Amino acid sequence: MKTPAQIDQDLKVMTPAKRKTFEDRVRRSAQRQGFILAKSRARDPMSRTYDGYMLLREGGAGAEFGWDKTGGPGYEASLSMVAARVLYGWMGSGSNPMPIHQGTEGRTRGRFPS
Repeated sequence: MKTPAQIDQDLKVMTPAKRKTFEDRVRRSAQRQGFILAKSRARDPMSRTYDGYMLLREGGAGAEFGWDKTGGPGYEASLSMVAARVLYGWMGSGSNPMPIHQGTEGRTRGRFPS
């Protein structure tokens, strides 16, 4: 099982095309497990959500992974964290694992992809 740190090292040496292929692989794996991989649309590198990801449950039933525990916009997970979760079953480590969250009335905290 690979950890997010190991996957992050792999991502650093990938070309943009290979990174996109890897992201598509993670997206397809998430769909097979009943999730939607949502990527932040922020284009400003100073934005809190820039290059962040979330796993949403299909059907808008809430966020599974990568939501912001403080009620912010979400997209708190990196691609390596999502890949470790979807491809290898990683659930977080230490005293602060990424929790599973059911949004209020079936909605997530944050935005749904269009």
